[in-house]
Amino acid sequence: MSGSISDFARFRSMEDLGPGKEKQNSSLHLVKLLRDAEQSGFTSEDIQVAVNHCGDGNPVEWLQENWENMIETVMTLASNVGHEAEENTVGTISKNEARDALREHKGNIWVAVTECVQTRQKKYEELMGKGNFAREDAVTMLTAHQGNVEAAFQELNKAQLKPFLLRLWGQADGQADGQTDTTEEVEAFEDAASIPQSPPEEVEVAQPEPEPEPEPEPEPVEVIPPEQLKFERQVRRLLAERKVKSYPQGEVVVRLIEAGYPEDEATMASEQAEDFDGSLALLQQDCELCATHMNIKEIVHMVACDHSCCKTCANNFFSVVIKDQNISQAVCPFCQEPGNLMEDD
Repeated sequence: MSGSISDFARFRSMEDLGPGKEKQNSSLHLVKLLRDAEQSGFTSEDIQVAVNHCGDGNPVEWLQENWENMIETVMTLASNVGHEAEENTVGTISKNEARDALREHKGNIWVAVTECVQTRQKKYEELMGKGNFAREDAVTMLTAHQGNVEAAFQELNKAQLKPFLLRLWGQADGQADGQTDTTEEVEAFEDAASIPQSPPEEVEVAQPEPEPEPEPEPEPVEVIPPEQLKFERQVRRLLAERKVKSYPQGEVVVRLIEAGYPEDEATMASEQAEDFDGSLALLQQDCELCATHMNIKEIVHMVACDHSCCKTCANNFFSVVIKDQNISQAVCPFCQEPGNLMEDD
C-alpha cells in the first residue's frame, strides 16, 4: 500500500455528505449524522475518516467499531520505528498524537505513521537545541509529556538545576554534615549586631521554587501474553494494508491463518461469511457432484438456487448440456432451477 501524498486525491471530504449524494442528499441527514457523532464522542474530522472507509455503512457505527483500533495501530507502528532504529529519537507515540495524525490525513494509516515519526523527531531536535541533555532523557521526557516540548524542557531543566538550588538554599551542606551548630550561629549573630552597621543594601533573595506536586501512582499495567500481542499485531497489519475492512474481520482472518489456511483464501472466506464458524464452513466445503474438497477460489454457485459445485464439474456439466442438448437445459444439475429458462429463451 502506497503512503504517498498523492493518495490523498482519492479521499472524500465533508462536502460529500451534502447534496449530490444518493444516500445523504439532505442537510437534515447531515445534521443528524453530526449530532449522533457528537453524542458518541466523535468530531466532524472523525466522520470524514469514517466516510473514506465505511463505504455504504453508517459512519458512526464504523467509528465505534474501528477508530480505537486504528489509533492503536498508528501508535504501535510509529513507536516501532524508533525502537528499531540504532538511536531511538522517537520514543512512544501518545494516543493524542496518533489521533491527530489520522484526522489530518483522513485515516491513511501509513501517512499518519510517517507524520507521527517525523513530528516527534523534529520535537526531539528542537528540545536538544535548548540545552545539553542526554538523548535518553530527552526521549523519555517527550514520551512522558506526549510530545509537549515546553513541558519536557522544563522537566529536564529542573533536573539540571536541582543540585545548584540545593546548594543555594544550604540544604546540600545540611544533609551531608548534619545540622549546623545553633550556638555558633547565635554568637556570630551577636558579634555582627555589636558592629556599627551601614545601611543595608537591598539584596534580591532567590526564592525557592515550590516543590513539585507528587506524581500520581501509575496504574497497574496489564501483562499481555506474547501470543496475544502477535495476534493483535497481525490484525493491525491487515487493517493497515486494507486487506480487511474492520478489526473483527481481521481477527477472523488471523484465526483462519493460524488454522492452516492461506491468507488470500482466509480473506475471501471472511468477506462471504459473518463470523469465524461461517468462514471455516466455506473453506471446508465439498463439491456436491464429485464429493471432493473444493478450494474457495474454484467454487461455482448456481444462479437461481443455493447449490454449488467445483469449477471442474461445472465446466464438464454445462459443456455437455450446451453441446449435446439445448442451452435452455443449462440449469442447476441438482434442482433443475430456473424452471422457466425455456420460456425466457
